[in-house]
Formats: sequence, C-alpha cells, structure tokens
Amino acid sequence: MGAEVKPIREYSVFNDILTYLREKDTESLAGNVKGFDRKQKKKSKYGLQSNTAINYLGDIKQFFRFYCKTEIEFLKEEHLSFKRSDVLAFKHHLAQKGLANTTINRKIAALKSLHSELKRLYPEFVDDDAFYKIKRSPEIKRTRANTSQIQAEMICENMFIYEKQKPLLKKLFGGFLLRSSFRISAALYVRWCDFEVSAENPDWFRVTVIDKGAKLRTTGIHRVFYEQLLALRSEETKDTDRVFEGLSEDAFRESLKRALKRLGIPEEKGIVPHSFRGVGITEVFEATGKDYRAAMKQADHSRFDTTLRYLNDNKDISQTAGIIMDEELDVSILKDITKEEFLRFFEQCDKQTLRKALHFFAVKPL
Repeated sequence: MGAEVKPIREYSVFNDILTYLREKDTESLAGNVKGFDRKQKKKSKYGLQSNTAINYLGDIKQFFRFYCKTEIEFLKEEHLSFKRSDVLAFKHHLAQKGLANTTINRKIAALKSLHSELKRLYPEFVDDDAFYKIKRSPEIKRTRANTSQIQAEMICENMFIYEKQKPLLKKLFGGFLLRSSFRISAALYVRWCDFEVSAENPDWFRVTVIDKGAKLRTTGIHRVFYEQLLALRSEETKDTDRVFEGLSEDAFRESLKRALKRLGIPEEKGIVPHSFRGVGITEVFEATGKDYRAAMKQADHSRFDTTLRYLNDNKDISQTAGIIMDEELDVSILKDITKEEFLRFFEQCDKQTLRKALHFFAVKPL
C-alpha cells in the first residue's frame, strides 16, 4: 500500500523551528511583573502569544511556500539548503506584490534570524552565505499618526459619554495610555500590585511592566490620576487583578473608531491606540526644554530618530521659501518712523543689509 503517514510531531525540522519561535515568544511577551497569568492571553495555533513570534511564524511560512512549496510542518533537512539567490528571489517577489520596504525588511530579518539558528542545528545542510550582503531596502520614515493631549482627552471623554459598555473603563484606559506611553499590549495587563508609592514623593506612584522585547519599564503616575483609577476597584478586587479587567485590545480599538466618527475626525488622520503614546512623549519633550534623552526614556527607545516619529512637533514654516516668496509685507509703519530711528536701525543691522542700503542710496535714479 502507500507510504506510512507520520504525525507532524516526528519531523525534527518543524519541531526545531517551533522551539525557536517559542523562545522568541518568551523573549517578546509583554505583561506585568507580578501575578501575570499568561494563560489569559489568546494563543495562536501553535501556542504563540507575542506579536513578534506570530509575525515570524507567518514570515517563515510564506518563505518556504515560495521557495519549496512546502508547509513548515513537512519540512525536511534538504529544504534548508536555500541559496542567496533564493532569498533575493523571495525579496523581489514581495516587492512585486506591492509590499512596503519596511514590511519586506521585517520579513527578511525574520528569515535571517531563523537561518542563524538552523545553521547551528543543521550545519551540513544550511548555506552559510544565504544572506551574504543582502542589504535592507530603503525605507521612508514616516511620522506616526499622532494626536494632541487636548484632542486625546476629548476622545476619551467622548467614550465616557457615549459608549454603552464600560464607558469609565475605556476612558481611564485611554488616559493611562496617554500618561504612561506604554504599548497597549502591556498596559492592558497592568495589575494593582504594579503600582507602588514613590519614596521621592508620596503623591507619585511608580508603575512597572514588562513591555516589548521583555524589557522592564517603569514610569510615574500622579496620585490625582491614580485616585481616578480606584473607581475601577471594588472590595472583592485582589492586588493581582488587572486594573483594566474586562477590556480587550479589540474592544478599545473599536470604541476609539466610534469616538473618532462621532467627533468628525476622519479616518485619514490614522489615529489608533498607539497614537496615544506620542502624547506623553511630546509632553515630556516640551516640558524638559526639548530634551531628547528624556523623550527617548519616556518612549523606551534606543534611537532618537524612532522617538522623533512619535513627537507631535508642529514645524515652523514661517521661514520657508513658499511663504517668504509670496508674503506681502506691511511697510506702512515706515511712514511714521523718525530719521533718528531710521539711522539707528542701520547702525545696528547686519553688514549685508547695510551694504544693500548703501548700494541702493548710491545708485542715482534716471
């Protein structure tokens, strides 16, 4: 009869890839420090929870479907012998599909990371030069769709007034995102026990979470807002309970969309929960006299060019050519100045302006 069908668990390549992804999952999971039950988070098909690991899984599947038309569950050692030309062909394929360079770079980076692990496990099959001198595609660093503090608080208040389900919970969660600059995945799992009164000031609270990349993050919350949060706590609430119990990421996103629609803020503005991060980052940037280190710390970024994309910094366009060339200047004030004021101006002006004036007065009109 036909060949014996083996369970996918017997395929060592698949198991090794899954082990690698689970390690990425553990490294990337966002949660809180104390009493965090990861079982509460929704898992993917293979038990993965973090966005990083789930995205890596999708990227790896996509590559092997393109390269050898094989699902990762059925990969064998010989399928790991892809060459540099195969990676370049996949990269070209993604570009032909119209994917942004940012997305392409992310997918190639995921494959490169897996390649390093496979090279360690299967050195006799994996080509050392598969990613040799494969450069990142140029990316356009776009400023994120940010919002102002006034507009964000107006959005939160709109949720409180018009949302039928859990309006206070949604309003306060939005307010927490503004103040903490935490990513939504981490903020949702903040527990009451993660708040501690600061030794520096009894009106300050330190709140600590594990955010993206399994990084420990601490920020400050004032007692004024903390006491607003206490409205979410009942007598039965435990210290290890989530502060925003009963709210999911999807539910908040949908509430935000409805609030934007009610306020007449167009979808083209691109405001999403992640936009709220920029409010706190901008607030710190401005309050510290545009101290980029303080803004980076608030954002938990290692590079300022990343932080810059979150800043709601209105660029001064008053001195741009498009304004200067066509702006009409009001010269009526010159009719009222005295000769002494006129002379004093030229005594104090820069030499280039003075030279222009001297040249003007030296040329006799025809």
